[in-house]
Amino acid sequence: MSALVVSGHNQLAISLSDEIHHAKDNALAATGIIARVSNHEELERASSAFKDVSQVISEVEKSRKAVKAPFIDWGKKIDATAAAFVAELKTEQVRVATEIGNYETEQRIIRERAEAAAQAERERIEREAREAQLAALRKQAEAEAEANRLAALAKSAKQKEAVEAMRAEAAVAAQAEIVIIEAMRAQESESVAVATVVQMPQGIVIRNDWDFEVVDMVKLVRARYDLVRVEPNRSAIKDALDAGVREIPGLRVFRKTGVSSRTGGRREVMEA
Repeated sequence: MSALVVSGHNQLAISLSDEIHHAKDNALAATGIIARVSNHEELERASSAFKDVSQVISEVEKSRKAVKAPFIDWGKKIDATAAAFVAELKTEQVRVATEIGNYETEQRIIRERAEAAAQAERERIEREAREAQLAALRKQAEAEAEANRLAALAKSAKQKEAVEAMRAEAAVAAQAEIVIIEAMRAQESESVAVATVVQMPQGIVIRNDWDFEVVDMVKLVRARYDLVRVEPNRSAIKDALDAGVREIPGLRVFRKTGVSSRTGGRREVMEA
């Protein structure tokens, strides 16, 4: 689906005039004979050739800007038309996205609280089960100790058999109690409530990304300079140099030779 429609733009063609082609050929012919500048006469020829190529470049640049200007204006009109059309949509987009995000945040908090409560309940069940097992083992140990005591006092084989039967019965009872405790713990663990996961509609993606805001740039630079991008302010540095400053910590200040010519009231500069 094409939302914006512009008609007639496929019919445009770009070409260069015969005059500018001729001027380019003449300028290149003039520079082609400049091998080096070693005397005043050669300087005059080189300067004239430099002005010729600068003039052609300047004319092409002026023409480029003039021809491109309407398209830039059209681009701005296209941007403005699209922006005006979607302004209300973007407002609603932000509002609805905020509502979705708020709902997801509420659900996340509910899930986290439910998971924390479930974990606490599981820990309680584990703790009580361990305590019950220890109590059962203590009872088994006490029963065995009592059986051993009675066995030591027994005077006949019949009494010893009765003591051994008592000891076996106590061990079976203790093991049965441990099995019951394990079954109860498993049943209680399964009954612990688990938070419901809210499924987002198809095409909707919720991202809980980490973000940041700078509250103290100086502290950030001192602590983690690798997280900060520092760039020189070239225009301010050039202003300082033009004002006479020649030593700036962190900079190497030097002269740079350039050649310039005035064409059509404009100054063309070439750095050497």
